[in-house]
Amino acid sequence: MTETFIKDQLSALSSRYDAREAQQILRIIFEDSFHITWRARLDHALTAEQRQFLVEAIRDLQAGKPVQYITGQAHFYGYVFEVNPSVLIPRPETEELVEQALKLGELVDHRMVKVLDVGTGSGCIPLTLKKERPYWQVEALDVSVDALEVARRNAIRLDVEVNFRSMDFTHREFWKDLGEFDLLLSNPPYIPYAEKHLVGKNVLGQEPDMALFVSNEDPLLFYRLLAEFGRAHLRAKGHVLVETNQYNALEVAQLFMGMDYLGVEVLQDLVGNDRMVRAIKG
Repeated sequence: MTETFIKDQLSALSSRYDAREAQQILRIIFEDSFHITWRARLDHALTAEQRQFLVEAIRDLQAGKPVQYITGQAHFYGYVFEVNPSVLIPRPETEELVEQALKLGELVDHRMVKVLDVGTGSGCIPLTLKKERPYWQVEALDVSVDALEVARRNAIRLDVEVNFRSMDFTHREFWKDLGEFDLLLSNPPYIPYAEKHLVGKNVLGQEPDMALFVSNEDPLLFYRLLAEFGRAHLRAKGHVLVETNQYNALEVAQLFMGMDYLGVEVLQDLVGNDRMVRAIKG
């Protein structure tokens, strides 16, 4: 009976996902919501509540809702984070930014590395850094109060302390409240609104617009602000590390070079796409 029910749910997903994707999505639900491994799924008789949950989940998935918002959690760098529609879903590409940040932190010639993450969302970047390097001093900010609530709950979940601040980074007058840092990190909004139609349906209208989109008139706005902030708030030889997409990485690199940063470098992700820009305060 369980096997037939599961097959019916996989079939219902076939209108939107191929067979492999559909199975992967159901596996996530079984493991993250039901705590049943996919291999052991046929050995468990699902409760009425679990069956109802799955039926409703299939309905939401058919409408484009990401599975992470259905289960309420996402896996990132070996840790589990709470997520909801007020925050972006952490992505594997951002794990590579964390990996690079850990390497850059080792270059700092003092133990108390100070880090600031701008636009933190779920807190996946700063909280992962704090888990991996407990002796670092990590701060993070976001303009979204709802996102910060998620980030703070994730800090409790992971049992780490990160100083989260509510701040609109586009207002330079607030910068004076921040200190100096060794690492400045960000995965900022970088998709112009004019390109909104190119965004996948599982993202558009599901994940928060303010974390994705930037004005058509100044698509590099947040990178420019980060570069300005870094010039005033990075310690000597401090690093900026930002996530980009493969289409604007070179422009971002040129922006940092034009603002007198040294060692500006475009970094690729694991599949070879331009994904990050690293720069050193001049």
